[in-house]
Amino acid sequence: MNKINVFNVMKDISANSDVSQVTLSHRELNQEVELSGKILEAQYQTDAGDYLLFLTEDVPYEEALHMYLLDQSLKIIETLELSAEYTAGILRDIRVIEKNKIRFFFFDNDQSWQLEVLQAPKRNPLRSIYPVKKKGKFWEKSQLRLQPL
Repeated sequence: MNKINVFNVMKDISANSDVSQVTLSHRELNQEVELSGKILEAQYQTDAGDYLLFLTEDVPYEEALHMYLLDQSLKIIETLELSAEYTAGILRDIRVIEKNKIRFFFFDNDQSWQLEVLQAPKRNPLRSIYPVKKKGKFWEKSQLRLQPL
């Protein structure tokens, strides 16, 4: 997994909504994608060529971290949210620790988190234990695995 710099925030499209959303542009593909979040914090490309993006909402006392896995045509493969009501969060010390794993800190309790991009989707019934949120069916296969360390 390599850190990249090909996505840019084009515009904030959350003006008439309670949900933070932005349009991101991929500089090399000349394509756009709309995602939840407001600030593009980090961007990576996996060995398979997919994109892993980290966005926050810029809400100091109730922050949310959105993690997106996009395919090479910018279609959303999977998304996870890390958030807790009335809890501040700042994404910090984000680093690749293995070819498919990223470690970072988000909440103020000094607990680190590890996000793993699996080579193939697997069933993971425990994938969305609080404060991790994932939309989708309970037994749906998942390619992202987020866990506290």
